[in-house]
Amino acid sequence: MPVQEHITLKEKKKNPWVVVCIAIIAALAVALGGLAVYTVLTLNEQERIAQGLQDELNQTRSERSQLESDLSQKQQELEQKQEELNKKQEELEQNQADASAQIADRDQTIKEQQSTIEDLKEQIAMKNNAENKPPQNLPPAGEYGDYAGQKIVALTFDDGPGPYTERLLDELKKRGVRATFFVLGTRVDSYPDLIKRMAAEGHVVGNHSNSHKMLHNMSLAQVRTEMEKCATKIEKLLGYKPAVMRCPGGNCSNNVKQYAKDAGIPILYWGVDTRDWESRNVNSILKVSFGKNGVRDGSIVLMHDIYSTTVDAALQMIDRLTADGYVFVTVPEMLHARYGGIEPGKVYV
Repeated sequence: MPVQEHITLKEKKKNPWVVVCIAIIAALAVALGGLAVYTVLTLNEQERIAQGLQDELNQTRSERSQLESDLSQKQQELEQKQEELNKKQEELEQNQADASAQIADRDQTIKEQQSTIEDLKEQIAMKNNAENKPPQNLPPAGEYGDYAGQKIVALTFDDGPGPYTERLLDELKKRGVRATFFVLGTRVDSYPDLIKRMAAEGHVVGNHSNSHKMLHNMSLAQVRTEMEKCATKIEKLLGYKPAVMRCPGGNCSNNVKQYAKDAGIPILYWGVDTRDWESRNVNSILKVSFGKNGVRDGSIVLMHDIYSTTVDAALQMIDRLTADGYVFVTVPEMLHARYGGIEPGKVYV
């Protein structure tokens, strides 16, 4: 019987570090595997979420695009409506303007017709008044003084009365000189006593308008209103309307002449303009008054009693002219002496 060899393999002894490493590797492998699985799952979830967000974004964009399209359409509709409204507004404004123009034309026509009627009424009233009552308190033509062979001059004072008029009246009274005062209605209101004194001392009170407005650009009705305001104020103080008138600035017109004719009074200009209102200097005033084109027989002299320099110059002028043999007359006296009477509406220089 053969002898069996009994072989006994000697079991190798395991290294513990190897086991640990293997375990670690195995654990890492498991962890990496799990991480890989987690990562894959996470990426899938993220992709799903991202896809969902993208879908929502696409939906939002689509809705936004639709809203923008709707908004654009609404905007176009609104613009169209606005254009229609603007057009209607323009039509309404044009219709209103046309209607306003028609109303204005009708109003103007009515005013013109009313003005014409008032003019006719006033003309009739003035003519009746002129026939029944003289507009001034003047002597009859035959009772004017005879100045034949005498050198005469008429001193006239415009724009007053004023603060220096009283002194002028005092000095005129001392010298026995009479003048013509073309007064303003607004000044009459302030100096009623001086107006009364002028008339009482033999001076003539003339009409220089109510407020010194230029008359040549006015209608007949406007001229009448401006002049009659002053005339009425004078009449209330003196009991009669002024006998003569002078246009502010010397600016006359056919309407002014018509008014004067209807009122029965003449229009007075002047032959010597002393320019006292401009220089306000006594020597300058006297230089003009006695210069080449200065005072001569029959002159009507223009001055303004609202300046103290004018009063001073006027008194020196009076004394020099008196010494030269001149006689001082009022404007109506001058017109009768030189023209033989007074023609209503006529302009005298």
